[in-house]
Amino acid sequence: MRKGMKMLSLIGIGLFAGRWVCDAQAKGVGSSAGQFLNLIGSAKAMSMGGAGTALGNDLHGLQSNAASISGMQNPKTLLSQGLLYQDMKFSYGAYAQPTRYGVPVMEYMNVSYGDYESTNLNRMETGSQSPSSRMFGLGWSTTGSSILGNRLRLGVIARYLQSYMGNASASGSTFSIGGIYNTRFNGVTVGASVNHLGSGLKYSGESSPLPRNFRLGLSYLGQEFRTINAKTSYCLDAVAPNDGTVHVLAGAEFNLYDLVSFQIGYVGAENIQNRLRYGIGIGVQALQLSYAVSADNSLGASHRLTIDVGFGKGIWNIGQIFGAERLVKRDTLNAYHYLKKGNTGKAALFAKRVLKRRPNNEAAVGIIEEIERKNLVSMASDIYYEALKSYHAKQFTDAHDKMNQVRTLDPDNREYNKLYEKVETAYTAQLKQEALELVAVALTQMESEFKNYQYLNLPQEEEFMQAAQSAHELITNGDYESANRSISNGNKIINEMVLALQDRARERERLIAEERRKYSLNQIQGTIVKGPEPDKTQTPDKVDLEYYEQAKEHRQNGRHDEAIRLLREVNAKNKSYAAGKEALRNSLKSRGIVHFRAHAYKKALRDFEESYKLEPTDVVLRKWISDLKASPVLTDAGSKNE
Repeated sequence: MRKGMKMLSLIGIGLFAGRWVCDAQAKGVGSSAGQFLNLIGSAKAMSMGGAGTALGNDLHGLQSNAASISGMQNPKTLLSQGLLYQDMKFSYGAYAQPTRYGVPVMEYMNVSYGDYESTNLNRMETGSQSPSSRMFGLGWSTTGSSILGNRLRLGVIARYLQSYMGNASASGSTFSIGGIYNTRFNGVTVGASVNHLGSGLKYSGESSPLPRNFRLGLSYLGQEFRTINAKTSYCLDAVAPNDGTVHVLAGAEFNLYDLVSFQIGYVGAENIQNRLRYGIGIGVQALQLSYAVSADNSLGASHRLTIDVGFGKGIWNIGQIFGAERLVKRDTLNAYHYLKKGNTGKAALFAKRVLKRRPNNEAAVGIIEEIERKNLVSMASDIYYEALKSYHAKQFTDAHDKMNQVRTLDPDNREYNKLYEKVETAYTAQLKQEALELVAVALTQMESEFKNYQYLNLPQEEEFMQAAQSAHELITNGDYESANRSISNGNKIINEMVLALQDRARERERLIAEERRKYSLNQIQGTIVKGPEPDKTQTPDKVDLEYYEQAKEHRQNGRHDEAIRLLREVNAKNKSYAAGKEALRNSLKSRGIVHFRAHAYKKALRDFEESYKLEPTDVVLRKWISDLKASPVLTDAGSKNE
């Protein structure tokens, strides 16, 4: 805010100075001596209508503002020749040398008014004369000032004048001061200057005032069309002379490929038909040629031709001027420009152009790497905010995955690392809770399966109860890993119980087979000592025995479906065959257990019920059927595959 007030104060002081230098306007237009000082020395400045008070990077605006050379980077000289009206000729030259302490400048102007026949007071011819005027100037401009944050540049120039008008001559001195301020708006500058302050020219002892003026200007640089490598600039000046009326000057320039430029200007002080100026320029930084022409008037058109020569390291490198190096430099600058503005797409476009011509160009490679880094940082930023939303929504798994991506893309960002630590803590706690829940479900399933083997008088039952109790305690304490080991031990105990039941079944079958063998042997030997004659319907034939043996083999190998099919045929043919009936009952029971362990609960229930019908006194089987019917497992997802 203070800097803005200083800026307004500077403009106010300038306006006061303008009022001071214009207090003689009532004298009339052109009433001051030294009118040749108002001639514009540069063709480029002329073609832009003389506007340029706020431009500060070359010699073309030196006559408008002594600070116009403050932005120069390399030494330059400017030579200009003008063809005025009739036989009038005009020459102008200037040279500036930037240094670490500022920019010194010197200039020279010569105006020849042609040859005239002179007469005395009696109107008698006294010979020919060639009136002319000259100007020599020395000046200095700063490259920056601590005032207003190094945005203000100041300049001053002193000039010595000589005028020859035949038998009369005059001399005098003048000085001009000016300043240019770089605003915070990109490419916008403001300039102000007071020109030709001095005592005036004296002819025959009579002094005539100089054409003082105050100028206030505004310029805009930076509207660029970098795709076609073109740029424009605009100038607007308000001029308050002491011998004329306040008027406006305006100009615009269009530069293409830094080779060709076109200018147009407007001069508000001229008649309406003479207000436009036109110009064209061609050349590079080392050498430029400019031409300007004013509108026709009653005295004829005015022309200006200017040569602008630059010096410095690399400026006169022919390869850089006309070869690929110039294009490489141009595209590199464009890439840097767009990278600074944040337009990474266009920056990459120009950097790739450079790499096509110079594949190992370090600057272009660096720009591409910087673009890639910026893209990664941008991606990290987008994912970071998504992760932040997930974190606040307590979706810790999603937040954790996204923050891992963020750390991969931008590992050095402190803000990201802080959030990652929070997410990691919450994610770890969530994983632990989920693990405890899974272990609890596994424990419930294990205890549910244990009910199938409970109360069967198995030696492993007590050991299982101890393992289950330990798992409950460990889950309560949050130690899911130890609880999981206890559950694994419990499942191992259940498997041992299943094996023990299978051993029981095999032992029972062995005993039945032994009884059958003894019975068959007694039949063969006819040595039955006591008891009634056996019922022949209970005696199996050869086919029944074969089926029985085949069913036994199938059952031992786990092929319960085949065993049950054969035993059903034996049982249907000879319902009084006790061994076949017992074998079928046990086979159905074994297959029911297999179905139950495979979570096919409906199939298990059917096998248990059919087995129970064959032996209604089986208390254990009756309890299994009762528990299974009362259990919700018959309607859960585990039975849907039946």
